[in-house]
Amino acid sequence: MIDSNQKQVKELRVAHITDDCVSCGTCLEVCPGYAIFPGKMNDHPQVDHDLCLTDAACGDPAICMQVCPVSSFEWVPY
Repeated sequence: MIDSNQKQVKELRVAHITDDCVSCGTCLEVCPGYAIFPGKMNDHPQVDHDLCLTDAACGDPAICMQVCPVSSFEWVPY
């Protein structure tokens, strides 16, 4: 992304849980932004992208990504 002054601006990314999730709940316990919520019924947990601290604030890889036993997280544009 380029701003009006033609400077390169890094696009913010947020964590997203893929269908590989096994619903272990480890990510819910470590999210510093409290952005991960239990899924409904038999669905895996969900990330509230408005609460996710983004890769700029949480780090890359994010804490949730570091603890996930099945690597079910990916970055998506915010």
